[in-house]
Amino acid sequence: MKKRNLFVTFLLIGLFRILYLIIWMISIQNFLKRTKKSSIGGGITLLLMIITIGLYSFIWQWKTCKSLKSLGAQDNSVVTLILLILVIGIIINPLIIQSSINNIKNFQQISF
Repeated sequence: MKKRNLFVTFLLIGLFRILYLIIWMISIQNFLKRTKKSSIGGGITLLLMIITIGLYSFIWQWKTCKSLKSLGAQDNSVVTLILLILVIGIIINPLIIQSSINNIKNFQQISF
C-alpha cells in the first residue's frame, strides 16, 4: 500500500465516482488482509457490498478504521459512521481513511 495524495484521491472520486471507490476499497482491504492475516479479501468485500446493496460499506468502514487503529493510526470509526449517516461520508470517509493510512507511524515497515 502506498501513500496517496488526498487531493488527487478527491479528484479521482469526483471524476470516476463509484468505479474509483470500488478499486480503492479493494486495494485497502487487500492491504489489510496482507498485514493482519485475518481479514477477508477485497473480492469478498465487494461481493458483500453488492449483496447488501451497499449497506456493508457501513460495517466495512467501521472495521477498517478499527484495523488501522491496531496498526497505529487514529481511530476514526465513530466519525466515519456519523458522516455516513449524514450521507456526506460517501465523499469524505475515503479521505479520512486514506489520511489514516498515510499517517501510520511505522508505514515504511508495513508498506509493500
